[in-house]
Amino acid sequence: MTRVRWTERAIGRLKFISNFKARQDPVAAKAVITRVRYAALVLAEQPEMGRQGRVSGTRELHFSDLPFSLAYRVTEWGIDILTVVPTERRWPLQF
Repeated sequence: MTRVRWTERAIGRLKFISNFKARQDPVAAKAVITRVRYAALVLAEQPEMGRQGRVSGTRELHFSDLPFSLAYRVTEWGIDILTVVPTERRWPLQF
């Protein structure tokens, strides 16, 4: 299995999403975080699963059942999860 590394930015975004969702529905918040973390593990096995990213050198994994996308980079050492982007927000120009 390829190594998956979460950047500080990605961890911060995931915590923010979790805290925001937990105020509305703690059970749903846990399900969302579990789904996103599981997707990152799947990327370790299938790194090309996401599409070519809008930012050079990156890839994007979109969720059909969640309003988020994962931005990640495939490196010689594994997968770097760069951030979690809500679909309604503007995509970052760089990471």
